[in-house]
Amino acid sequence: MLLQTEHISKEFNGIYALRDVSLSLSASALTIPISACYFWRISLLAPVSNVLTFWVVSLLFPLGLAVSVIGIFLSGAGSVLGWVLYIPAKYILAVARVISSAAFAQVSARGVPMACWLVFAYAVFGIMVFTRGW
Repeated sequence: MLLQTEHISKEFNGIYALRDVSLSLSASALTIPISACYFWRISLLAPVSNVLTFWVVSLLFPLGLAVSVIGIFLSGAGSVLGWVLYIPAKYILAVARVISSAAFAQVSARGVPMACWLVFAYAVFGIMVFTRGW
């Protein structure tokens, strides 16, 4: 999926929300079975939360690493910069809290109907991948 990132970006001509949706759905294709098997839950709103937070996470991870390195050498500066990064981290937590509080945010993955749905969804996904030559 990650190998298709450049192809996806070119295909959407800089429309970042569409790129984020496609990347979120491709990541979900690999994480849904794991979530269903281990937690017996499937998040229906994960793509929404991913689109709302992708840009912040993309900034927060490298900045957090930089602040951590600065904090090793200058603890005071690292502490102050860490508090600045608290704001985008708080945004991510707020989005997660709001999305997870929706009544339809997740469904149970127990039972035969959900297993049949997952098999069907991955069969369609496999057909799409192999017919498009990815």
